[in-house]
Amino acid sequence: MRESKNCHHRFSMHEENVGFTTNDGVDIFTAGARFQKCITCGHIELPVEHSEMIEPSQIEKRNNLFAPKNMYATLMSL
Repeated sequence: MRESKNCHHRFSMHEENVGFTTNDGVDIFTAGARFQKCITCGHIELPVEHSEMIEPSQIEKRNNLFAPKNMYATLMSL
């Protein structure tokens, strides 16, 4: 455990993915070393802004040829 320099919360490093919901309701899950700092008291405080993490994830998913484009088609295939 280590303490943040900006506050008195204690931080621990987690291996799990971090999930966010954007303004349009799309769930984004991001993993990586720079996103692993999570507060253990129930809320998340990350070293970068939410938009810095979400925008690259959205662009990557939209440019993926194999990503499902239609939610109905995706649900029907399950």
